[in-house]
Amino acid sequence: MTVEAVINVDVDGPRISRHLYGHFAEHLGRCVYGGFYVGEDSAIPNEGGIRLDVVEALRALRIPNLRWPGGCFADEYHWRDGVGPKKRRPVMVNTHWGGVEENNHFGTHEFMALCDLLGAEPYISGNVGSGTVREMSEWVEYLTRDGDSPMARLRKANGRDEPWRVRFWGLGNEAWGCGGSMTAEHYAQEARRYGTYCRDYGDNQLYKIAAGAAGADYAWTETLMKQLGHLGCQRIRSTGYRALSVHHYTLTGPTWEDKGSATVFDTEEYYTTMLAAAGIEEILAGHAAVMDAYDPGQTVGAGADPDLPRLPDEPGASGRDLVADRRPHRAAVPAGRRRDADDRVDVGQPQGRAAAALAVQLGRGGPGRGADRRTRRRPRVVRGADPDVGGVAGPQHAAVAVGGGATPVRGGVGGRRRAAGGAAGSLVRHRERCVVSEPAR
Repeated sequence: MTVEAVINVDVDGPRISRHLYGHFAEHLGRCVYGGFYVGEDSAIPNEGGIRLDVVEALRALRIPNLRWPGGCFADEYHWRDGVGPKKRRPVMVNTHWGGVEENNHFGTHEFMALCDLLGAEPYISGNVGSGTVREMSEWVEYLTRDGDSPMARLRKANGRDEPWRVRFWGLGNEAWGCGGSMTAEHYAQEARRYGTYCRDYGDNQLYKIAAGAAGADYAWTETLMKQLGHLGCQRIRSTGYRALSVHHYTLTGPTWEDKGSATVFDTEEYYTTMLAAAGIEEILAGHAAVMDAYDPGQTVGAGADPDLPRLPDEPGASGRDLVADRRPHRAAVPAGRRRDADDRVDVGQPQGRAAAALAVQLGRGGPGRGADRRTRRRPRVVRGADPDVGGVAGPQHAAVAVGGGATPVRGGVGGRRRAAGGAAGSLVRHRERCVVSEPAR
C-alpha cells in the first residue's frame, strides 16, 4: 500500500507573533541600576552608560518589545525628573521596591537608547496613580511630536532632534492595587480621561492599553467595557483606550504572603507553577465572554501586561538586593497577516518556574505588524485579529499560543462563548438601547 501526503506551505493560517517574546524592565533590585545601566564612567564596557554585555546577551534573544518603567514603579515615576543633564536630575525614593534612593540617571533618553541598541519597540507604562493628565500628555508629546511645540523644543534642547516612534502605551498599572487602589468605576473614568489627552502626532498612532483586571475579576472588565458601549451593541464609542490588560499571578505557596522562594525550588514546585499558569486560558476566556457581550464586533483588544512573578524577598535582601525570578519572560501579541521574513522566531517552551503575572495583549486592532511564524494548529487563547494588524502585548512569563490574521479570536478552546466561572452569567440579562453618537476609532 502506498501512502501519499501533500504539505501546503502557502495556506493562510494562524500566526504566532514575535511579540510573544517581549520583555519587561522595572526599577526593582539590580534590573536597571547595575543591570541595564552602570553609568558612563563605569569600568564595565558601556555605551552611554548602558552595559554592552547585557545588550549583547539580550540581542541574542531578539527581544521585540520592552515595557518600562514598571510595574508598580510606573505609578510613582515622574518622567520630567529623568531628562536633561544628569547632574541636575533630582534624586527620588523608590518606595515600592526597598525604599532605595535613585538618581534618575536612567530616564527617557536612556530607555529609548536601550531599545535602539536592542532593536526592540518601546512600551511605555504611564503614571496614572500619582501623576496627572498633563504629565502623561506631555510625555507623549515629548517622545513623538515633531515641529515647534513646547515638549518638542525641550526634547531638542536635551539632545534629540527627531521624535521617536512609540506605539504601545499603558494607562497606568494595576490600578486596583499598587497603581492607586482604585475602584473599577473610578479607574474606568480615569482611563478615558488620561487616554483622551494622549494624542497621536504625525504618523505615530498610539495603541492605548487600560489597566485591566486581577485574575478572574470579571466585574472589573465589565465595568471598563460599559464605558465603551451597551450590551449587544455593534458600535463602540470613541474612548481613551483600545485594549484591556489582565494580570494573573501564579504561586507555589498557599498564600500571597507565603509564595515560595524565588531562587530555591524543587521539581514539584516547578510543575506546580507551570500548572497554575495554564489557568490563564480559562481566565482569558472568561474575560472574553464579558467583552463579547459589550463588543460583539471585537474591536477592543484583550490581553495582559509584562510583569514579574511576585515571589518573596530572599533572606536578608533589601533595596538593590531584591530578587525576582526573571527566567521565563514571555508576552503574547497576535500579529497581523503581513509576513516579515526578518521577524521570524522559533517557538520554544517556558524555561523556569515563574510562569506568572501574565499580561498578554491579545486581540484586534493592535499595531503589531510583522507576522513571524505560521502554525497549522488552532490558537489556544485568542481574540479577534485585524486582517492587517494584530494586538499588542508585553513580555510575560508563560508562552501562550495566539492567533492572528483572519482567525476569529477572543475566547478559548471550546468556542468564543466559553466563560470561566460563569462570567457570562453575571451580566445583566436585558439588552440596553444601543446609542452611539460618534464613530468608532
